[in-house]
Amino acid sequence: MTKVPKYWNKAKKYLSKKDETLSKLIKNYESPSETILTSRQDIFFFIM
Repeated sequence: MTKVPKYWNKAKKYLSKKDETLSKLIKNYESPSETILTSRQDIFFFIM
């Protein structure tokens, strides 16, 4: 299981306060999707 980035909770809290729509999305998709966050260390990588 991948660890959640250190900044994640702070970022969610900030975005939730600033944007009502993001706040709803953050609440709806909080778990378990957060447990699969990962970094590929490649800024040009994306999945289609």
